[in-house]
Amino acid sequence: MKVVTHLLAAVIAAVLVLLPLARKVPLLGRDFALVELLHTRRAVEKEIRDLRASIADRLDGLGAAVSGDRDFSMKVLVERDLSAPEVTDMASRYMPAMGLSVLDITDNAFLVISSGHFPARAGAAALRKADALAGSDGMFVVDDVKGKEVLTLQAAVEFSCAEIPFHCFGGVIVDSAFLARLAPRDGVRLLLRRGDTIMGVDSAATISRREDNSIAVNDTTYLAAAIPVRVHGGEDDTTELIVIMEEPPKTSLPALF
Repeated sequence: MKVVTHLLAAVIAAVLVLLPLARKVPLLGRDFALVELLHTRRAVEKEIRDLRASIADRLDGLGAAVSGDRDFSMKVLVERDLSAPEVTDMASRYMPAMGLSVLDITDNAFLVISSGHFPARAGAAALRKADALAGSDGMFVVDDVKGKEVLTLQAAVEFSCAEIPFHCFGGVIVDSAFLARLAPRDGVRLLLRRGDTIMGVDSAATISRREDNSIAVNDTTYLAAAIPVRVHGGEDDTTELIVIMEEPPKTSLPALF
């Protein structure tokens, strides 16, 4: 009888200890996942900073190449023929090799003299973009790409040719490929929300508002963390990048044994 009593007491004691633990196990799994989500968001933010720095470095290289181009100098500074191919083709010649999808070269008055992504921009003013990028190492800006306003990530540098100042502005278009490149590992996706527009999901997908570090895409719930994005030149100031990850699997106490 004493053995049964002791056994029953041991069982009751075990239940009293394990029951609160059983309730906490699922929460612990989510807590660890949220910590990982925070680290992932920081990794994406660093990737954006690194990309901005890389774009600026590439533009510095372009400035050096244009400064040393004798045909460009002759047409611009001596003959003052801004419509010459040696001038207008400069940006389109270098843009693909630089891995950029947007590239403008302007004079010191910020008039475009060569555009790699939109050759018809030659002669157009780039003042708005110059103001947006002044004093920064790269920004998200809305730019004119073949007559359509497109979100881009760009930087700007100044260079001189025979001591005459010029400027180049360039970067990449923010699209689904851009978002995929920012994802630091498998299992992580990036969405871009601008007002009511969502990029990074199928156009037919349904997506909920982000609440309590969660978001639902096509009725599947994911962990989500937002990165606010400041956009220059756009009417909508509610742009944000959303890092999403799969929720951790449901864990129970028996599953641990």
